[in-house]
Amino acid sequence: MKRIFVALICLSPFAISAAPMVEIKDFNFNYSDPSGKGVAAEFSYGGLKNTGSVTIEVEKILEDFKLKVYGSVAAEYELKKAPDLLTKAQAIDLKAFNLKFKERLNISLAEASFVSPDEELKLTNFNLDCSRDELMTELKDQVINGCISQMSLKSARFSSQSFHESDLISALSSSLTNAVGSGVGIAGLDLKVNAGKYELSAVVKAQISGKAKSHGQVSYDASKKLLTIKITEVKFSVLNVTSKVFDELKKNESEKMKVKQPYVYLTLE
Repeated sequence: MKRIFVALICLSPFAISAAPMVEIKDFNFNYSDPSGKGVAAEFSYGGLKNTGSVTIEVEKILEDFKLKVYGSVAAEYELKKAPDLLTKAQAIDLKAFNLKFKERLNISLAEASFVSPDEELKLTNFNLDCSRDELMTELKDQVINGCISQMSLKSARFSSQSFHESDLISALSSSLTNAVGSGVGIAGLDLKVNAGKYELSAVVKAQISGKAKSHGQVSYDASKKLLTIKITEVKFSVLNVTSKVFDELKKNESEKMKVKQPYVYLTLE
């Protein structure tokens, strides 16, 4: 699940950097380390609005990204201390990306791909709707706390090709590989969170295909940047694979991820 939160944060870099209101429409973007370029139909950031064909150029400088926007109004922005998913990426591809961050966070896209030396994350027909907790000071915390309060996330396909600072989806995939055979694919991802309680379902395609489900609770301590996930149960059809998922998570413990069943503790700094 951490990978999901990281993905949604990375897909909204402008929203978590400085401006209180952001809107991007129909953005198509290609990045090859250390630079990239894309075109959007609209780019609104704070009080600045660009319409028509808006060109956005991106350049990575250490852990930061510089963004240059060319349209009806030219402007420059900076994304400081970007997440690893961005800084370690060798290639990023976004198709038909839409973002609206005002009273709520809304994200949709046709396709997204993040490729690094040790990981490949792909999303297809991705849709996210989250509330926004404006009582929090930092915009990143507003996003995370808001999504924990109320979130709906769907993706026609969700694939993570490796285990990097593990997450529930990757652990589920790996554990099911051991349980039902190789070639596991996850489609029809549906995640709902309401008042800290999550319900997750996904269609799993393998030698034996079926539906996987999980439920539990999520909480966030903004002062410690600590996301706590209580995984109550993970099932594949009639099989309870909770222990197998925790076995996979335990193998990948790190300074930023600690596992003690039924809890997973994730540091999001």
